[in-house]
This record gives sequence, structure tokens and C-alpha cells, in this order.
Amino acid sequence: ALDLASMLRNLLPWPLPHISIEEATRHPKSITHHFPPLFDQGGPDVPMMFVSKPPYDHLPAESNADHPINRAALAMFDQAKSEVSFFTANLNAPKILDAIVSATARKVTVKAVLTKGFEDFSEALPGQGGTNAVVVKGLYARLAKAGIPADRLQIRWSRASETQPEPDVGGEFRSSHIKAIFADRQVSMVTSFNLDTQSWGGSREIGVIVDDAKTTDGWLKQLFDVDFKKALPITKPDELGWDLGQLWRSTHMGE
Repeated sequence: ALDLASMLRNLLPWPLPHISIEEATRHPKSITHHFPPLFDQGGPDVPMMFVSKPPYDHLPAESNADHPINRAALAMFDQAKSEVSFFTANLNAPKILDAIVSATARKVTVKAVLTKGFEDFSEALPGQGGTNAVVVKGLYARLAKAGIPADRLQIRWSRASETQPEPDVGGEFRSSHIKAIFADRQVSMVTSFNLDTQSWGGSREIGVIVDDAKTTDGWLKQLFDVDFKKALPITKPDELGWDLGQLWRSTHMGE
């Protein structure tokens, strides 16, 4: 039988070095040979669920896809009572956008870390849902039209440090490719699933859901809260829109 645990111990430095997420993101070049710490906040009986979806071989992606991972992602927003925090590389799946607005209408605080200009060229294509900047502008406009306080939706741009005035296009850590959703500091969903039209209806995706407050709170403190603190707040969402310079760069830099 294949002893995967033994193989990993031979491949990775063991025991794993005790390096915090804060240190890893503050000094990326100096610790590239290390691995982040194991998250071990949970106990031996942590409820978990594996969810997935099949791929589709046609375009446009199916906007009404109804598979376990689609339902799980929606449930994280629809069932939240106080807060939802999430990472995604791209945000434009219509049902997720509706769920975000509905959550804020229920007085749920929604926080997000996105990447400014990520894959703008491909996301701007017909049927792909739109760029992050255009979508974020639209979300805040929907809140304003519905009379929902803007501070219930706190979207920030990923960046390397709190002192960086704008996300550094072409620099280190300009792109966050994490996909995770945390609801009420109780339930976590760590996944390959972007909250965009491509993942929603097109590509095959997987995710693991953990229902445990201690684990979720630990992951938030070590990962999301750290990245959210240093991310750039969006103070004037109504000024967002098409960035032709970024659109050009995204076609030439492999974003």
C-alpha cells in the first residue's frame, strides 16, 4: 500500500518550521524554502463535507448550474446571520452577487479581498460576467439604490503591505488566488471555486466545508484577517470602471 504520509515526510522539511502567516507574507523572499504552519485549531471530531461539480464542454457557462458546490457557496451567504468573509480571484457570478446584496439587506456584514485588474481581458469577454472593478462598482450601486448602508459591504484590493498606496501591478503579491468563504466564524469553505461565471457553470471544481467554530476562527485570524487588514479599502466605488491600461497589461503579462 502507498504510504502517502511517509512520502510527504521525505519530500517536505519535517517537522514543519513554525512560521506565522504574518511573517511569511511580510518577508516572502527570505522564507520561500519554508512552508506555512499547519492549522491545528480544531479537535478530533470536526464535521467536514466534500462538494464538487462536473465540467461543461460548451459555452457560455451555465448560469443556472445547480450542483453541490454551487449550493454550498450560496448557502454560505444565504444562511449567514452576522458576517461573511471571502477570498476569490474573480467575482461576477450573478447568483453570488444577488446573495451578497441579500445578505447585506439582512444586516450581515460582508467582507472580501479581491485582486484589482485580475484577468481583466478574459473577464471582459462576452458571457464572462465582467471585471472585478466593474462588478464591485455595480454592487455598491445596488446597495445605494436599495438604501442599504455601504459599510455592510467591505471589499478591499489585495496588496503586499499596508503602506503600499495602490496594488502593485507587476510586483510581488499583486494577485491573490485564494478561494475561501467563512460564515459567522463558524463554517469554512476552502475550494478551487472562484465566485465567477466560469467556475459557476463551466469548469470542474471541488471544495471542502468545515463546520467548527474553533477551526474557522483560527483560519480567519491567521489568514483572512491578516490579508484584509493590509488590503486597500475601496473608498470611492462609484469611480471604479474600465481600466484600459490594466486591460492591455493583462493581455501581455499572463494574468
